[in-house]
Formats: sequence, structure tokens, C-alpha cells
Amino acid sequence: INYFLGLANYSNKDFEDAEIFYSKSLSIDQNSVAAMHGLAMTYDQNEEWSKSDDLYTKLIALNDQDAQAYNNYAYSLVERNVKLNQALEMAKKAIEIEPENPSYLDTIGWVYFKLSDFKKAKKYISQSVELNDKNAIVLEHLGDVLMETDETDEAVEFYKKALFIDQDNSRLKKKVMSD
Repeated sequence: INYFLGLANYSNKDFEDAEIFYSKSLSIDQNSVAAMHGLAMTYDQNEEWSKSDDLYTKLIALNDQDAQAYNNYAYSLVERNVKLNQALEMAKKAIEIEPENPSYLDTIGWVYFKLSDFKKAKKYISQSVELNDKNAIVLEHLGDVLMETDETDEAVEFYKKALFIDQDNSRLKKKVMSD
């Protein structure tokens, strides 16, 4: 029950309560992989990165085929703009395990973007969009890559698609308006 309460609060973006319930769930079952994943993502949202890093490391130690743990840890690092080479290695491992996962393809593409390898970034994020074109973040990422490769018109189209999905996103509104 605590796990599901954590999940519900996380879904409602109430990350403080999500942390409480995921922690309770783990105190009952210290080996709950689902609760560890939920709590690690919650720690990320609450900017408690040393705690999230520890949980991702623990998840990977428990199962070296846990693609979600590799991916989420890589994405956490790239969003913080730290340890990008480590993030790249983890993202590579995630897509090695699940090569057709659109979230994982976006993550490795985003790492390449942060490393200024725009050709590889475009390749992976485009593959992600081909598999799932309903994720505003991924569409925005592709727009950002296209901006860097001087494909401005195409970039703005992806920003518009992203804004259609996430209509309250002020960052996307600025990107669309700046054209």
C-alpha cells in the first residue's frame, strides 16, 4: 500500500509525500526494487542527489541487467550536467539491454547533445521520436539538437509539437516565440 501511495503522490507531483511513502515501503521490504526505483526518482525530484545516486548504484549492484536503473541514473547525471562520461557509459548499457526503448534512446541522445556530439544526438533522439512521438521532453530535445545543427525551421516544428502536448510549458513557449 505504501508503494502505491508513493506512486500516486509521485504522479501528482507531490514529491515530499512520495518520498515518505516510498521510504515506508522500503522499511517494510528492503529488497523492493520497485520502491527503490520510485524513491530514487523521487530523490532526483527533491534534489537529494547523493541519495538518488546511492540507490541507483545499489539497484545496479543488485542486477547488472537493470536497464531502467542505468538509464535513470544516466539521465539524472546529464540533467545535472555532471559526470557526463559516466552518464554515457550507463546510457550505452541501458540501450544495450533494451535497444528499442524510446526513453533510453532519448537519454543517450541527450548525453551526446551535452557532449556536443550533435550527429549522434540527432540519430538517437530521432529514433526515440520514431518509436514514440507523444513525449514533449523528447520532442523538445530533438528541437534543441536541430537548433544546434542549424535546422531552425524543423526545430521550431518539434517545439510546436511539444508545446501542443505540454501547453503550460513556459520554456517551450519562449522557444516557439523566439522564431
